[in-house]
Amino acid sequence: MSFREMLYTKITPEKDLRVNAVERKGGMISEYFRIFKTRFIDLVLINLIFLVFLIPFFVIFFWLVPGLVNAINADLNLMGNIGLGYPGLNTDTTNAEYMILEVFEFAFLLSIPCFTVAGLGASGLFFCARNFMWEANVKTLKHFFRGIKLHWWKFILIFTLLGGFVALFAYLIIMQLEFIVLKTEAWWSYLVIVICAVLALAVFVFFVNLCPLVVHYKFSFKDLIKNSSILSIITPLADLIVIIATALLFLSFISFMSFIIIIFMGFVGFSFYALMYTALAQAKYDGIITPLYEQKINPNKKVVTVKEVKKNKNNFTGKSYNNKTNTSVTENSVSEKNIPASEGRRENNSQTNKNNSNNKNKNQNYRPPYKKKKKTAQQPSINTVENDGAMKIEITNQSNDNK
Repeated sequence: MSFREMLYTKITPEKDLRVNAVERKGGMISEYFRIFKTRFIDLVLINLIFLVFLIPFFVIFFWLVPGLVNAINADLNLMGNIGLGYPGLNTDTTNAEYMILEVFEFAFLLSIPCFTVAGLGASGLFFCARNFMWEANVKTLKHFFRGIKLHWWKFILIFTLLGGFVALFAYLIIMQLEFIVLKTEAWWSYLVIVICAVLALAVFVFFVNLCPLVVHYKFSFKDLIKNSSILSIITPLADLIVIIATALLFLSFISFMSFIIIIFMGFVGFSFYALMYTALAQAKYDGIITPLYEQKINPNKKVVTVKEVKKNKNNFTGKSYNNKTNTSVTENSVSEKNIPASEGRRENNSQTNKNNSNNKNKNQNYRPPYKKKKKTAQQPSINTVENDGAMKIEITNQSNDNK
């Protein structure tokens, strides 16, 4: 058994919270862009609501930190001894850099409760993103706060942990930068920076896999941590897409790109990324967790992945059954007698009709037995999707969404 197969056996399978699965025409990426296009106004609205929960971040990093940095620069002479009556010391620049790094250490420490507040908004954001992927007819404000009501404590705990990791890695990296500024660094200072950056990237991928898992399933917190860790390891391609797409935000450090990225994140950026993370997570669930759950409820059933279904779709040959004789007539059995399949079915039906006519001639008072017509359950024209057992959301067909 390979390491990957061993990890598959450790996953806790469960049925997601959908009542009816939506038939999709294309891959998850194409579905993502289709939903982003058709639900653009709703995505803008939930993004603007989510910005309210990010106000503490804006206060710290756009008001407090710039104010402290300007105060440091104002109190120190950064010109140095240039011989024109400005006896500034070269150590002033070093002291300024060191104090600015201290400001950022303090700012990242203050950001931990900011992550807690952002977790409240993230519960509604990912809840709406999930319903968009499930073709739900989302009422934006109602379902945003419905997601907060259902998942608030899980996202508060998750984002508080995320804030703690961010503060820890930021402190370790800034501490090594302080050694470099003071010229007291060692060779391992650069190694610590690289290790912290790699670990921070791994933690980010883990939390990206964890957030959609919370709103898709009713897992215990232990199973959430375990499944998210395993999915982060066995799906490197999807995680690479997440890393590259998120890394594009660092283009904001380029002067002519910063304004465009700020406008994008302010209007639709956070909901854009939440929907992308949810779409990639849905592809993982359909390809990994759902087949494992089907094998769990039916151990004799072979696990069939999404790729195998697409591969064997055109090669499937079905059987036509005779309801009265309970015998099956396959294409192969007909071809053995050098009779076309259609003629074999006709011959079988004609033989059955002859037997019925003979029985009628033997008994002129023959009456067919009375059978009560079974009342077929009226199928609703609109499907439903269950939301954590608390409410039902109507989801429309794709044709209605496209209109």
